[in-house]
Amino acid sequence: KAYQVKDQFFCGGNEPDAWHNPIDRSYAIEFTFGCQTSETGLFITQLADGIMGMAANDATLTKRLYDANKIEHKMFAMCFRRELHQSKEGVTAGVLTLGGVDTRLHSSPMVYGRNTVNRGWFTVFIRGVYLRSNGGQTSKPDSSDQHITKLNINVLQVNSGKGVIVDSGTTDTYFHRSLKGPFEQAFKAISGRSHSNRAIKLTKEELLALPTVLVQLDAFKDKIDPALGSPDSIPGLVGSEIDPERPADVLLAIPATHYMEYDTKADAYTSRLYFSEGSGGVLGANSMMGHDILFDWENGRVGFAESSCEYYADVAEVGEDGEVEDEAGVEADCILGVPSLSQECMDSVDTSVCHGDGTTKVTGKEKWTMVVESPGLKGGMSCEEIILRDYAEDIHEEHEHPEPPIAFCDGNGLCFKERVCQMTCDDVMNEEKGDLSPELSGGGDSDDDNTDDDFFSDFQPCGDNLWGACEPTCRQEKIVSVLMTDGVCHEDKKLRKRRPCHIDACGRSDPCRVPFVVHAVLGFRGANAQFWSKTAEDEFMQAFSLAIDFNNEKGDELVGPGDVKVLMASPWFENDDPTRRALGMKMVIEISVYNQNAQLPTGYHFDPITEEEAEAFEVDATSHEPNAADAVFNIIDNVENVWKEWTRPLSTCEESDIEPLGKTALDIHVELERPLFMNELLSLQKQINGASRYASPFAPIFRDMAFAEDSKVLTSWTIKTEIDGGTVHDHPISSLKGIRSGNIMAYITNVPFLTLVLGLLFIVCCCGVCCGARCFARRGYENKQIAALLDELEKRKSEKARGKYAQVGLNGNASYEYSDDDSEDEIRFSGNGYRDEDGSHDGDLELAEMPNGDDDHDVEELEAMDNDSPGLNGLKSELS
Repeated sequence: KAYQVKDQFFCGGNEPDAWHNPIDRSYAIEFTFGCQTSETGLFITQLADGIMGMAANDATLTKRLYDANKIEHKMFAMCFRRELHQSKEGVTAGVLTLGGVDTRLHSSPMVYGRNTVNRGWFTVFIRGVYLRSNGGQTSKPDSSDQHITKLNINVLQVNSGKGVIVDSGTTDTYFHRSLKGPFEQAFKAISGRSHSNRAIKLTKEELLALPTVLVQLDAFKDKIDPALGSPDSIPGLVGSEIDPERPADVLLAIPATHYMEYDTKADAYTSRLYFSEGSGGVLGANSMMGHDILFDWENGRVGFAESSCEYYADVAEVGEDGEVEDEAGVEADCILGVPSLSQECMDSVDTSVCHGDGTTKVTGKEKWTMVVESPGLKGGMSCEEIILRDYAEDIHEEHEHPEPPIAFCDGNGLCFKERVCQMTCDDVMNEEKGDLSPELSGGGDSDDDNTDDDFFSDFQPCGDNLWGACEPTCRQEKIVSVLMTDGVCHEDKKLRKRRPCHIDACGRSDPCRVPFVVHAVLGFRGANAQFWSKTAEDEFMQAFSLAIDFNNEKGDELVGPGDVKVLMASPWFENDDPTRRALGMKMVIEISVYNQNAQLPTGYHFDPITEEEAEAFEVDATSHEPNAADAVFNIIDNVENVWKEWTRPLSTCEESDIEPLGKTALDIHVELERPLFMNELLSLQKQINGASRYASPFAPIFRDMAFAEDSKVLTSWTIKTEIDGGTVHDHPISSLKGIRSGNIMAYITNVPFLTLVLGLLFIVCCCGVCCGARCFARRGYENKQIAALLDELEKRKSEKARGKYAQVGLNGNASYEYSDDDSEDEIRFSGNGYRDEDGSHDGDLELAEMPNGDDDHDVEELEAMDNDSPGLNGLKSELS
């Protein structure tokens, strides 16, 4: 029993202080849940003391977060670790991702099965079940001596009733009872052991040698894009060797370490595969282990990617820099870098009004520049709002309340704050820029041969002086600032840089712009993940792009620094076993393949608040609100309303643009597979890092390049960013989210479109008239034939002396011929009816001649059947 209540609800970690994590709290929503007043004891033997449904339902957490604009998509992913132990205090069981899928966790590409229902439990369709000898933890065999046995199953029975659901709330896996016999027979033949649900003693070697269960699930798409490789080369797919007719189906591996539950007290294993269901089945939590499973309500699919599901603290620390699909898992609010003064007050004042009076005050504007480190989410605060709210907090601490600042962004990764400033004429005349000098950082004097960046490295920097976020313009910028003796960060505009980029806001969320992403996992022997930083990331992206293009025979640039996204840098363990000593650092990266022909809608603004609009907000607010605090909150309301209504449209493109880009993705894989790729990458990294003065995670390799020989590309694959299964430029899902009157009017006022529609309607009408005339003519002809038949029957009725049989075809399928001995007229019926083996009968019903009364009845009945009898109607259509 429980009371239904509402409260602020958000998901967080299980640490004691996790409740006040600001990122987690930014996802809080009003959520309905049950507050229990009594317990049934169902969970008495489990660590969990409650349950939360996550099905495709309007009341579940995923849908509520989506409705509140906290996540971008109606989907979530669950990744269960391969744990073989348990604890009363609990163990780190894996990762839950809301609003997308975290590809940092994957050791194989995510493959997709079809969700057979629109709402409720996520349901898959089982096409086949196999057993593989000598075990194996993944869908791909470990050696050539592993053989696969296909079970003889009744597919309709296995998927009957509610179907087969994927349910993390069910601990074990349940199949239809028709599978029991075939499974036990194959299991015994392969392992020499009988399968049962009784506890048995096993050594670790015996456990690993038990058969691995392979379940074939209906594919979301029957064909694989050639750019992704063949089904035989993609882990997680059935392949042509197992099923030549459906090679793109999903192959889910359930090894013995997952379906055999270990009891520490009895030191025994028990199979948790059951064959008891009268209809359908359940792929429970033990089948989900070792996989990151995406429950994608929005697109009608269930995704499976093999994973150790290890959740390191390092993952959480670099989470805001790692890409989780469509920015889920990052700070909801915009994050800005350290403000740098880019225009001083004295640079904008008009000294012509001084007239020799040094006490005269002149008004100007000072401008501050900030790099956008993260644009945040639509449900969070925009960058403009962050600037204004910071000002609102500051004015409570100041005695003077200056005018509200003007806040705007350029859409290229920079935001600006302009505010009014005042100086006396004496201050303007006496202040010289040369009086300011940089604060030394203790790095020593600079040499004349140093670059501008090296010059600033000798002085105290402001912020990280690194590249900002990639904006929808597909550009990102960086500024270089240094702390001056006045205690203020000053930007050198001559060192401001801009470069193209195709990640983040100009990334995989727009399939026409970035139709393919190459996902790669790199292992650096000897590197130390603890020293990973944004500076190391910037240097790595530069070195990586150079290494990819190093031996490119075509001469064109395959990858630029702005196309590389570092998702994660974490310790590298052998076999992903964190109990072992780290080998070095593992990096998960994604390389965007960009379509330069993608087109955005005409007139689209990358940032909805321009400098002119920001000035208009400030003027309007100050004219109505004399109080500075009230004025700034008035501006904030206007900014919020603009961003609330603004949406980022998707690009459009041609199908012909996409095919060559698939070849580019394959070229990147070729470069990654070169034997000397890692050596070249680390050599370039060492050169770039030479002038830097920070602790690099690659420093051990730089000291001993022998580590480069043991560094390697662990795996790589290509991801097609198009989700809905349609052509890459259609975007049918997004385009159907609401029909607006403006769209309707656009069609109505489109003259060529209306001409085409009216022309098609005219053709259809002409065809209808012609076909209708022919149908009436044929109907009249048929009626004449029926009338002739009825007249002939009337004649036969009066000839009582005949005593013969008259054949009347009623089924319309016979090849029938009637002939009257006393008349030369014939009525013929042609068709393709059934014939006996000897060919003596036509399959028609023969009616014997009866006395007058019955004959009258037959005629009346036949007349009545003119409209009611299917046989006669069929017969009429065959009259000739």
